[in-house]
Amino acid sequence: MGSQAQKIVATEGKKNVGALTSGKKRKTVTVVCCISATGTYVPPTFVFPRVKMKQSLMDHSPAGAVGTSTKSGWINKESFDFWFDHFLKFVRPKDSPQPVLLVFDGHSSHTQNLNVVLKARENNVSLICLLSHCSHRLQPLDVVFFKSLNAHYDDECRKWLREHPGQKIMEERIPGIFCYGKSATVATAVNGFKKTGIAPLDRGVFTDSDFLAADMTDQPLEESEPCTSQHQQVVDDNAGGPAVTLPLVEPEETSTACTRNDVTVENPCASTQGDPTYSNNISQSAQVICYV
Repeated sequence: MGSQAQKIVATEGKKNVGALTSGKKRKTVTVVCCISATGTYVPPTFVFPRVKMKQSLMDHSPAGAVGTSTKSGWINKESFDFWFDHFLKFVRPKDSPQPVLLVFDGHSSHTQNLNVVLKARENNVSLICLLSHCSHRLQPLDVVFFKSLNAHYDDECRKWLREHPGQKIMEERIPGIFCYGKSATVATAVNGFKKTGIAPLDRGVFTDSDFLAADMTDQPLEESEPCTSQHQQVVDDNAGGPAVTLPLVEPEETSTACTRNDVTVENPCASTQGDPTYSNNISQSAQVICYV
């Protein structure tokens, strides 16, 4: 696992400029972060790509951080359940007079996790799932925190590579260079919730111009054609005489079945999204906490 070079100082006019990075063969380490509207940060949870967790991986981790493992390093139901227990221990929502609101995206490890739902009900936690394709505007972590965290992590990776020439950044090094404290400031958390309009609640944070892209799909449904059928006609050619019934000539094969357009409405919160990726192979998974 390594960093990506961003800015390099070189001679003007030089086309090819080299940079010191870690090995190309990388592993994915997921970091689960959680913040509140008051500026409180839940210590992060590291998910390492291992069959069995090795506690020595957490020797140089941030204070209060915990670690678990999955075969791929991606978050899954079991690892999110592990994080939720860590969340309950740190936040202690049962001691709150009001429900604790936990906001997260629609990843399958969140929305299809019955254990988490049951634990939330038992521990005074209300769960709310964001709609699809809006976390970049509604998740405070995406809007403010992860950008700062990514920049500081890149700096730490380059610094470590300069101090350890010829070595790779292995997974056991990640917690030590994961500069969580540099980005986890009260002002960053408060500003993230303010920009998304979550806390304080601001319904006017988004204007009509933010929804212009949806106009392309905002089209009325076409109306179905009315059903038609063939009937016999009754003709009276003789005034005062008997009526003559003349059957219509039916086409050989004419279908009179009605058709209609069915619209399927899917629940975006229950959709299974692909495994989340994050630059430098740090994936962000579960995500915004607002407890009031």
